[in-house]
Amino acid sequence: MSSEWGKNLKLEISGRSHEEFISAVLTGLPKGISISEEEMHEFLKRRSPGTSNAVSGRREEDKPLILGGITGGKTDGSPLKIRIKNTNAESGVYERLKTVPRPGHADYTAYIKWSGREDMRGGGKFSGRMTAPICAAGFAAIKFLEEQGIEITAHISSVGTIKDTPFNPLFISDGEKEAIKSNTIPVISEAAGEEMLSYISNVKNQGDSTGGTIECAITGLKPGIGDALFDGIESSLSSIIFAIPGVKGIEFGSGFSGSENIGSVNNDPFIIKDGAVTCASNNAGGILGGISTGLPVVFKAAFKPTPSIALEQKSVDLEAMEECTLNILGRHDPCIALRAAPVIEACAALSIMDLLLEDNNPATIEKCREKIDRIDSRILPLLAERFRVTDKIGELKAAHNLPVFNSDREKAILENISASADKSCRADIASIYMKIMQHSKARQNTAGNKKEN
Repeated sequence: MSSEWGKNLKLEISGRSHEEFISAVLTGLPKGISISEEEMHEFLKRRSPGTSNAVSGRREEDKPLILGGITGGKTDGSPLKIRIKNTNAESGVYERLKTVPRPGHADYTAYIKWSGREDMRGGGKFSGRMTAPICAAGFAAIKFLEEQGIEITAHISSVGTIKDTPFNPLFISDGEKEAIKSNTIPVISEAAGEEMLSYISNVKNQGDSTGGTIECAITGLKPGIGDALFDGIESSLSSIIFAIPGVKGIEFGSGFSGSENIGSVNNDPFIIKDGAVTCASNNAGGILGGISTGLPVVFKAAFKPTPSIALEQKSVDLEAMEECTLNILGRHDPCIALRAAPVIEACAALSIMDLLLEDNNPATIEKCREKIDRIDSRILPLLAERFRVTDKIGELKAAHNLPVFNSDREKAILENISASADKSCRADIASIYMKIMQHSKARQNTAGNKKEN
């Protein structure tokens, strides 16, 4: 399994919760970003469960192994490849869940989509475990942004109805940041954090779970970053935040509460401060029309209560087509939000870096060459995969005594190129595809002969 995200910065996540490894490949990183496995591991530890009764009992070291993309302690322009070993999975308790879906989980929809063939042990590719490689990749983006003077800070905004002190949307103080780092859990108010932990423990002891929210602030972002419609900051952030398992909502600035206001209250008046244009308030969350205003970008993400709970629940046996009851075993977080702050930070960093690479890419020879290198890094694996499929076709044609050359197929490919390719380079693309098809025919002949021998 692999999933991809990104436009200028390409993230690929592979593996499943109970497979031997989970991994990340991040393509598009500029050269010269200082990254070490030790620093990355320290960041990943913030996501790890620790020893509290308020979190999952699954203990994973989450020590990243960097397999490529770093030379002399700095990014070298090639894809950053990271692997994390799974060491503490308990797969046996998931045997019954192959045909009896857990309420609130992706078990049922995955069963329908893949006819029961998807590996759902530990939640499979839908598990919160998959946020570990996202955090590892996001750490690289965090390091890049730090060099640009951009900082991302997240805290647990609420657990159930218990609320932490909110960020000042106009200015995130060093005191708030230090409190989040020093408290037992990432909150501004120590008292609120203790109340949250007590509540989560009580809910867990009752065999249940609770939801929560994470508030995130991005500071140091210059005005003018982002674009309208699909290329705006909200669009980019939402597309990756919703990849985090358990996220069911996101709001920017005043968000849903702003919908209860009138315009004269919710608007942010423009003012002059220290010789620059800014706003007197920040209900917009630092974004207007998808573009940064220069104020902190502030948003919240809502996490649903963990679906895997100890209480008996109703379900169905998908093979017998009978209603039944289900007692879920295994180790699960009673509150997903408790470990989600670094995940939100990592995703926000990837999103903002992707936008910056779009906005801060002057047309120099070096930048253009870097862009060509990134494009080639995507094309080459696809070409290799195309030729592997070509070889298989050659074997199948030989097995069925079919000719290698198919004029109708070749004509259809060229017609599709003529209809789809950009007019400015249509002839060049058609010429390249002619050469690819020539190589494909030669490979099919070779593959067919090997099959016969």
